[in-house]
Amino acid sequence: MNRLIFRDAPLRPALELYFRTVGITNYIIDNKALGLVTGSAAVTAEAFPKALFPSVTYKIENGVWIIPEVQPDERFRALLQNKFDCPTFFGEPRRVAGIALRSQNGPLAIVEQGSPPQSIVRVVARGDHFGEVQVSAITEQGLVLAERTQRLEIPLTGLVPRTSGAASEVVGMERAFFADAPITSVLELILKSGGSRVQFERTLEGYISGETSTSLISLVMRSATGPLSYRKENGVWHVTKRGNMPPSPPRFVSLEEVRQGRVQLPLVAGAPRRVAGVLLGEKSLALLETSSTLGLQRVIVSEGDSLDGFRVSQIDRTGIVLQKGERRFLVPLVPLNPIL
Repeated sequence: MNRLIFRDAPLRPALELYFRTVGITNYIIDNKALGLVTGSAAVTAEAFPKALFPSVTYKIENGVWIIPEVQPDERFRALLQNKFDCPTFFGEPRRVAGIALRSQNGPLAIVEQGSPPQSIVRVVARGDHFGEVQVSAITEQGLVLAERTQRLEIPLTGLVPRTSGAASEVVGMERAFFADAPITSVLELILKSGGSRVQFERTLEGYISGETSTSLISLVMRSATGPLSYRKENGVWHVTKRGNMPPSPPRFVSLEEVRQGRVQLPLVAGAPRRVAGVLLGEKSLALLETSSTLGLQRVIVSEGDSLDGFRVSQIDRTGIVLQKGERRFLVPLVPLNPIL
């Protein structure tokens, strides 16, 4: 089975990946076919995957697939306005934006290097080179670059918001970034940062993805599914959830997939790990998730903390850096992915 997985992938390389995956060699894609693609699907040559490319039209003339101009969507226009960046891995903005898992041939990956919209986007296969390093592996989680004995893992991830601005009601917080962060864990971050305490009179479920430089508690209120009423007394927010609306799902997976454990984290430093949230300020904090045989574990860390024999040496908007001796590993801020 052929499968494509996209995370904010530029439209033209995403279409190229589809054609190469299913073995279509004769195609023309207009330079003005603009947009970003997020999603995953099994694909064939017999049926164009409209679910992945809902804004794309096509025609076939003399055996040649022709993709005409596509008007950019709102997210792509925001990218052109310099509102998004690639996360930084190994000192350079880069990411894997798409993966093709092919049944007849080896996998392919869309790699973006630099800061969009001036970034360089390439489709690569195993064995391709980046200067002195070589693509040694491509999986549904990203790719691995090898240089002598060193392995550099670049995960499949979406774009991250570009930093700007202003202070928050949370003491010392300059900016907050979230990727499928459980609301209850975000509230722990608020409390540990010196922000307001929150007391819920009914269980509040759901996930937060996005950024804020203003009120974290307001972000929680906006992200919660269903009507809320709340009041603040003696520095404590009292929140009541009204109605029985279901909680909001994470960005790329369903609530049922989460409940059944059918989600995955990037493999970093020998274990599945990801960062679900980052608070930047006088004392930066991160919400780290690690998968183990005992289930998913969540812990709030700050710079200098020790963890599984590693030291948290850095926290920024791309995630946290774990260090042991001279070895450094970035645990990225990325959303949950389904197990395919």
